[in-house]
Amino acid sequence: EAMTALGTAYAILDRHDDARRIVVSCEAASPGPMARQVLTYIHAAIACSAGETERARRLLTQSTTEQPVPAAQIWYEFLTGWSYLWEGRPAMAEQAVRPRYAGWEARFGRRGSSSAVLGGVLAGACWQQDLRDDARVLLAGRFDLLEQASGYGGLVQAFLTMSRMATLDGDEVRALAYLEALAAVGENRGMVRVVAASLTER
Repeated sequence: EAMTALGTAYAILDRHDDARRIVVSCEAASPGPMARQVLTYIHAAIACSAGETERARRLLTQSTTEQPVPAAQIWYEFLTGWSYLWEGRPAMAEQAVRPRYAGWEARFGRRGSSSAVLGGVLAGACWQQDLRDDARVLLAGRFDLLEQASGYGGLVQAFLTMSRMATLDGDEVRALAYLEALAAVGENRGMVRVVAASLTER
């Protein structure tokens, strides 16, 4: 399980070659149920990053013959929502995430990392559908959690949505500050795609 946790960290940091090596090693060792669930997430995350979003969702769906442990379930749900955003289908992302988000928030509270992670994806989906007030509420008071807990998809959705909110409010300085902060996070974590997303938005 420690090795699968390391593989997940590699996947979140876009170190996919390292993540694949961990997966191969773990699968050769006959992993237990929890480790198998984490390995499924890693496979799906790598597929999603390669643009194979439908395959990613299929991997996650096929794995649900075993009830995922909470630590795996939250990332399954996050990746499902993010995959739809990647495809430019925010309505599908909202449909997939909103009911799950409500359950995590009821269970762990607004400041729980699980509800915050899903809230970032849901905020992006709402913003892209012009549900501006919903997006603002979802991000308010939890931006620090999103920055700490999220990988590429969650970081980019949170920072870009906040920047676009500032632009809509006429505050170009604050909008640019969010994009600069996003680039700084990407540089600190060695995540080139995060830096690229910031530069593209500018």
